[in-house]
Amino acid sequence: MKSSSIIFSVLSLALLSACGGGGGDKPVEPASYASTLSYQNPDSTGFRLVKNATASTATRLVLDLAGPSGTQAKGVAFFLVTDGAKAAWVHPTGAAGSCVAPGSVFPLGTAPQLKADKVEGAQVQVGLFQKGGSATTLTDAPLLSLGLNLKGATVAKGAVSLGLASGKQAVVLNADGTLSSITVSVGALSAQ
Repeated sequence: MKSSSIIFSVLSLALLSACGGGGGDKPVEPASYASTLSYQNPDSTGFRLVKNATASTATRLVLDLAGPSGTQAKGVAFFLVTDGAKAAWVHPTGAAGSCVAPGSVFPLGTAPQLKADKVEGAQVQVGLFQKGGSATTLTDAPLLSLGLNLKGATVAKGAVSLGLASGKQAVVLNADGTLSSITVSVGALSAQ
């Protein structure tokens, strides 16, 4: 009996070796997960989100809100939404708390400042306004910065949705104190 078991085992191994291990022709490929967030700036000169290459890392994307140069304003407010399974709103430096860092364009004055952000799942609401004084003439300097982190080590490679929240309005506070609707141009975000 022992010799027939040994012969059966040897024959089984020989057959598996001849067939290449019994697994089909295609090699098994490991799962392909993203290790970076990549962003292509929009082709706009109006209000737009542009990548801050200096502050961004492989897994944290820092986006600066730039305004149209020469425009006079006292503040902005807008809503953004991303794919919450692939990216999460964070402070541009990774610090705890707020996901917005004000730029130096609007003079915010002393506390309490008129700066707020609220994250609800994949959506963020942002408002930044100067407390008084004359309107600021916008330049290429960032009005504010936002951060997005790659959400974990098992995010599939591919496009990541990022855009203005549906049904929400982006506004600018004009020099005369009135509000006007604006479009905030957003580029293409992907996990790579």
